[in-house]
Amino acid sequence: MLTIFDEDEKIFSAIKAGADGYLLKDEPIEKIKEAIVNLLNDEGAPMSPSIARKALNLLMNSKSSFTEESSFQIHDYNLTEREHQVLSLLVDGLEYKEIAIKYEY
Repeated sequence: MLTIFDEDEKIFSAIKAGADGYLLKDEPIEKIKEAIVNLLNDEGAPMSPSIARKALNLLMNSKSSFTEESSFQIHDYNLTEREHQVLSLLVDGLEYKEIAIKYEY
């Protein structure tokens, strides 16, 4: 998903609908091109750091701050400790290759 929208509900609706990643349009063009190549090569799901931060915060806080009329719900995605670590590194702005080197994948 390449979009200008960074609202929590839109992020998770897109991911739930099958988006392989979520990049904001203000990302540098080189990062967008790299994300497309990574997707084509099955090398991870690209996510803007600010979006990764939102995703991590929502997953870590099981209670939703959305209004009652919202149909959006937080789910326990049963992420492993490693998946939490990787998501945290994405939030910090690390690239997939940097994370792989850090964990020697």
